[in-house]
Amino acid sequence: LEDVGMPLMLSKVVAFAGTGERFVYESGRSFSYAQLLSDANHLCFALNNNQDMCGQRVAFLIERSYAYVACTLGIWLAGATCVPLCTAHPPAELAYYVADSAAVCILAATETELATCTAVRDAHVPGIPVGR
Repeated sequence: LEDVGMPLMLSKVVAFAGTGERFVYESGRSFSYAQLLSDANHLCFALNNNQDMCGQRVAFLIERSYAYVACTLGIWLAGATCVPLCTAHPPAELAYYVADSAAVCILAATETELATCTAVRDAHVPGIPVGR
């Protein structure tokens, strides 16, 4: 498996964005590179208001899915560092990861997931729903 890294991944997404080509098929839905770039940019602007986050850490608690890919790319575009959290880990472990990484916020798929995530409450950092 080739390690493509962020610059190569981003260049591939941008190159394919104008083609209309689909790349993710999930639960009967497909997503294009253009949609991925749009969703990642939307998250980028929500995170930083046009200011580089300069390597600040952003935790995210999202199942492996299209939203996971869009979140990763959006965080990178914002200039931040990804702190992926595993949805199968116990709340105390998630809270430890958030605190230890000094994450500035936690992203989750929905408001409900944020409300039920004790890691958000225990870490005292803002939670942001990313939808999808």
